[in-house]
Order: sequence, then structure tokens, then C-alpha cells
Amino acid sequence: MFLNSWRIRLGAIGGGIILMVTWMVCGGSMVPGSEPRILIEFGTEPDVFAGLEVEIDGKVAGKLERIGQTTRTAFKVTPGAHTVRVLHPEFGCRPAQVTADIPGISTMLLLDHDEMPGPDNRPMLTLHP
Repeated sequence: MFLNSWRIRLGAIGGGIILMVTWMVCGGSMVPGSEPRILIEFGTEPDVFAGLEVEIDGKVAGKLERIGQTTRTAFKVTPGAHTVRVLHPEFGCRPAQVTADIPGISTMLLLDHDEMPGPDNRPMLTLHP
């Protein structure tokens, strides 16, 4: 009877360790992130949009990166309101106003073609909340 209870306890501990290691390998962490993130999904045209620079509050924050079949890229931001746009040599981009206040939570935007041309008649991209 005594050994059976220890087997159950050790099994529970082992299962917890396996679960924790799996969580960390899949991108989780022991402590939730302290910064909110802006996540941009660009799956509508991944071959066209991959590699484009993303500007947040007038500064380049990074590039849209495709990892395998995943067409989402997250950018850490400080809590508060932000202006986001994507830089493309042939397209304009309407800026999106985003409020990201919750630590560790991503605010998702979808990058797509806009139906209306810009003021200079260039085709436009838009970020939908």
C-alpha cells in the first residue's frame, strides 16, 4: 500500500515535469511575459508579405517572418496606444491604431490588400483588427 502511493506521487511529479518541459519547448515560459505584443497575421499573401518591415510608432520594429507554415509575427510593445503600419516599396499602408494594455497578451492585426487606392493612386495595404 505504501509503495503504491509513492508510485502515484512520482507519476504525478513526472507528468508535471514532462508537461512543463513541453510547454517551454513550444514557446511558453515559466513566467508570463511582462510586455504586451502586437501580432500581425499575413496569411492572405504570405509570399508577397514575408520579409516586409513593420513600423510601430514611427520606428521599424522588425520584419514579417514566415516560420514553416506559420504566417504570424509578434512584436513586443510598451503598454498603451500605438500606430502600426507595414512598409512595402510598391504599396502604401493605412496606419492602424492599436491599444495594447494587457501584459503577456497579443493584440492581433490581419494584413490584407485594401480595395481603395491611396491618395497617390498607389495600391494600399490595410491592417484589420
